[in-house]
Amino acid sequence: MLEEVRRLSDLVHCSTVPVIINGRDVTTHPDTVRTWTHVTDEAWIQAKEHGPLKVYNMGTLVAELSSYRAGCSGVVVTKPGHALALNMARNDILDAEDGLRRRLKRLLKEIGQERTRSATRLSESDLRRFTADVATLNADFEQYQKLRLFTDAAGKNLPIGRLITSLQETGVLTLHSAEHASLSRRAMDNRLATVLDVRTLERWNVDSLDELVGVLTRYSEHAWNFRVSGAYGHAQALKAARVEPDLTKAVPQLRGFYALSPEVKGYPRAVMVGLREIGRDVQMTAWRYRKEQDGPAPGLGRPFTERRVKAGQSDLADVWTDGEKNVVVHESRLEGVKTVRDVERLVLDVLQVVLPGGSTMVGAPDDTAAETLVRFLEAEPRVTEWTLRVVRALVGEAQRLNVKVPHRLLHLLGTAEGVEDQAERVAVVN
Repeated sequence: MLEEVRRLSDLVHCSTVPVIINGRDVTTHPDTVRTWTHVTDEAWIQAKEHGPLKVYNMGTLVAELSSYRAGCSGVVVTKPGHALALNMARNDILDAEDGLRRRLKRLLKEIGQERTRSATRLSESDLRRFTADVATLNADFEQYQKLRLFTDAAGKNLPIGRLITSLQETGVLTLHSAEHASLSRRAMDNRLATVLDVRTLERWNVDSLDELVGVLTRYSEHAWNFRVSGAYGHAQALKAARVEPDLTKAVPQLRGFYALSPEVKGYPRAVMVGLREIGRDVQMTAWRYRKEQDGPAPGLGRPFTERRVKAGQSDLADVWTDGEKNVVVHESRLEGVKTVRDVERLVLDVLQVVLPGGSTMVGAPDDTAAETLVRFLEAEPRVTEWTLRVVRALVGEAQRLNVKVPHRLLHLLGTAEGVEDQAERVAVVN
């Protein structure tokens, strides 16, 4: 009920005729308002920094228009005797050639453009209005050069000049990917690609980089037709750039990075503690297995060295080892451990990278590695034991950290402890 009253009050808020709801006048006569920014013979206008444009036809709300469609944000109320052409339901403005609509639209656009020229700080709505003008070839080129209309992967807002300079340096335009954040950073740091954030596409109301480049190229060529200085260079740089939305394809020379992460926190830390619980045992068992399989071959006399289990990031592997100091698990893999099967897969992946004994960073595991893992499991059927140990340590650490543990892992631990208790009672009886 309250929501309906609010909606009705909003509908007639600017009515010149009093409307009483529940004994209260919910209208405000436009003549009594002192915050109008523009007043004409036909309308009252209140321009705002952001938000939609509310249109009141002689005091009754008929439409809410996006600021970039309307020309500016705020409120417009047509005066008595100056009605807009409406549809049959009287809840939308017709697109017919209406003199009042045309005049208001022109005025609102001028208000929005003046704000763009004079404001010291522009809102996202202001920027979207301007990019809409660029797309329709109605924007001022001087303003186009000044405004920071593009956001790169680092979150910096760039004017068109900086974007063009970057394209001339790199020759490649691509899109930031949260999944490959490190790749974005290295591509920019090494001047190998111009990487834009997806917010740029949203600001320009386009779905792809190709569409964005098309809009910018058409506008630059249009400006050059009027011999606007600098426009030709923009158009040429945009045409020469290679557009590749897939970041990994844009800079293939940077693929294949491996990086250690700082100590993880929360639930991923609990998973890491679980893996460290079995780390030495798994590596020692794998080392002994290699010695037994290969016999007295040269080099196998080296003493066992435990590698530390750590978290990291890579665009090539979920689990890897440098063969000397570390066995590394991708951060996202730690976060994704929700079931017993997830734990078991993680144990198997750790086994697969430590079994060969060397580094897995120089090449991906092949069929031979998988076959070696199968033979190892036949000789050392301990995966279930290791999985349970990981779960037990994981749950203990999670409870210590006061972080939530997936229900399925708690259920497994409870079942396993029940079986162990029963086995102990049977042993005592016997």
